[in-house]
Amino acid sequence: MKRVFPISVAFIITLFPTLSGQAPKPINKTKLAGVAIFPERLSADWHARQRDPKLDEEAKIKSTIETFFIIKYESWVKGELLDFGFLFDQADPRASEDYAYERSLMFYLLEGYKYADYLLARYDYRPNFYDLAIDGDKAKVAMRPKGTFVERKRPNKIENSVWTDYQFSLERLDGIWLIKSVSCDDENHAAYPHGTDFAQLASSIPEREKEYEAWEREHQRALEADPEYRERLEMLRKKSKGYEGCYESENKPLLCIKLAEGGILVATSDGDFDRALLEEIRGNPDEFNFIAGDHEQGRVKFVRDGRGRVIKCQLTLRGISKELIRSNNQ
Repeated sequence: MKRVFPISVAFIITLFPTLSGQAPKPINKTKLAGVAIFPERLSADWHARQRDPKLDEEAKIKSTIETFFIIKYESWVKGELLDFGFLFDQADPRASEDYAYERSLMFYLLEGYKYADYLLARYDYRPNFYDLAIDGDKAKVAMRPKGTFVERKRPNKIENSVWTDYQFSLERLDGIWLIKSVSCDDENHAAYPHGTDFAQLASSIPEREKEYEAWEREHQRALEADPEYRERLEMLRKKSKGYEGCYESENKPLLCIKLAEGGILVATSDGDFDRALLEEIRGNPDEFNFIAGDHEQGRVKFVRDGRGRVIKCQLTLRGISKELIRSNNQ
């Protein structure tokens, strides 16, 4: 059973793919969901940059895209939907539909974030533009809107946002760069295509979440009644006792290992990632791979003393290795 709404940092919109030599497939029209508030300050700042003679065209293109994502982050902080329609060419049917879809999907996700108490206290937005091509009054951009954020309910925890790559097409109209299309390929696009009734989905979040929680409880009861599952879980619990606990550097806990539901080892690292599943490396005892929140691969290697007890570990992430000592409070 699929969870009612994805608790995902990525807000997405994507166009249907066009195969070479074929006409574009028609896109169902998306009805605007929710009431959006016009962000006067952000709009004024964007217009000022578009008219700034000191900025080149590349900087102005980036300004349009950056404002698009900053408005989304600001919505996530405020808990209210801010409008970014002024960044799109509303006279273009395709751009207008992209705007309607993107805004409505964001409304739905934002309602989910509020329901789950997942609003932000602050964020640090650092986009990565890895392809930007300008052809006269038209431009194409490929980028990744990376950043870090802090939730309201966990003000001391910094998390890396998980963003999927975006592709934009833009056009300069009356000296201003506007969005003509935007695409992104992730699970939200697959689950909620153009034409989805996001207002209806948002209104049903509480009811559907209760249904999911009831299914989850029943599923867990069924697993616990399975003898093979209980035997495997007990085996994993015995094995995990050698690893569970916190590992620190200079008396500061940096890595914690625990056994999650289903007998899976889970790691959390303060300042690096919120939750990662450990996957044992075959042929390498006490070594595990994991994927961090920003899709980067990491590795943990546990080190034992002469009596076979785990006393420390080597954490490797983003090319940096740290030796962490197991806390004495295990």
